[in-house]
Amino acid sequence: MNNTKDKATARVRASGYLILFFGFVLYSLVAVVARYSASYPLFSVGSVISYGVVLAMLVVYAVFWQISLRRFSLSFAYMCRGSLVVLAMLWSGLLFSEMLTGRKIIGACLVIIGILLFAWKREEAQ
Repeated sequence: MNNTKDKATARVRASGYLILFFGFVLYSLVAVVARYSASYPLFSVGSVISYGVVLAMLVVYAVFWQISLRRFSLSFAYMCRGSLVVLAMLWSGLLFSEMLTGRKIIGACLVIIGILLFAWKREEAQ
């Protein structure tokens, strides 16, 4: 019986991590869509539609964020927002052909290591 409870807890935790991560991916893509929106003249059909898409993405992100806060502490969820730096760097390199320098990659690795260390300590405490 205890094994079943442990599996259910692990599934809930894993789904919480996925919701948190997908929320961050969505939030990082908001900046990409907003950057493309800026290419349209103000109040044109294209800009209104693209900013509507940005607004819809932000609403979905807010729902993901609220679900995440039900599963994780605010300090943990907010600390994980550091992954947005890594995602922004990824999108800038892939979509806008910006240069990924060694310093940027080292910085991104340090952010990821910090998040993993905090998550590992959190798991040990529970």
